[in-house]
Amino acid sequence: MTGRRWVLGALGGMVLAATAALAQDGGLPVLDLGPGILSDAGAGALHQSLVNRYGDGTRTAPGRNAASLTYTSGTALRRQAAADYVARIDDPEAAAAMRHQLEQHDYDRIYQGLTRPFGLAANDVADAMTAYTILGWIIVNGAGDPDPRSVKAARDQIALGLAANPALRSAADRARLGEEFKLLFVTIHAGWQAARREGTLAEYGAGVAELFATRSGLDLRRLRLTDRGLAGG
Repeated sequence: MTGRRWVLGALGGMVLAATAALAQDGGLPVLDLGPGILSDAGAGALHQSLVNRYGDGTRTAPGRNAASLTYTSGTALRRQAAADYVARIDDPEAAAAMRHQLEQHDYDRIYQGLTRPFGLAANDVADAMTAYTILGWIIVNGAGDPDPRSVKAARDQIALGLAANPALRSAADRARLGEEFKLLFVTIHAGWQAARREGTLAEYGAGVAELFATRSGLDLRRLRLTDRGLAGG
């Protein structure tokens, strides 16, 4: 899209205050929260959809998968997703601050504002994981906004992996995981913007790389984003 929106887009004030509770020596506490916030189901889905397709140096040709990965998103679902997200934060003070921020700011609106121009829907688990993965790739590699065609190709690759996950045959499970990745997207975007202001982008990028490597086994630094999607490994 034009305007480098993922790179420079405003978050409507949602640079999460929860992260301040974990800050030490100018650290980047969003990354401290990240592995704990990502559920086991989320980590497993990342591994299945990413490492199994790119970690061996191969890539899957894009093509819209026939399996449904959509779900119905509503206020009650998003409220529960936010509560589950906060519940995975071990530090009580950080959890309380995160809860307050999520009550004050609509993460779904922020997510849609940043991702809609790339053709990503707000009610599709593959789209949400794609947004999270590509944002991580941008941060780690210091890249600008991607071509929407590359985003779509990456989405089709990720959808193939998710469609093979039997747990996601349930609309309820797709909904839980989709909202989780939307929250993760907003969280690392908020931390990224904070790092930009603080002049710590290199450290933040290294942390995001470690986060993905720890939770999915994927080294984002070894991937390229092309018009056929993610390549390398």
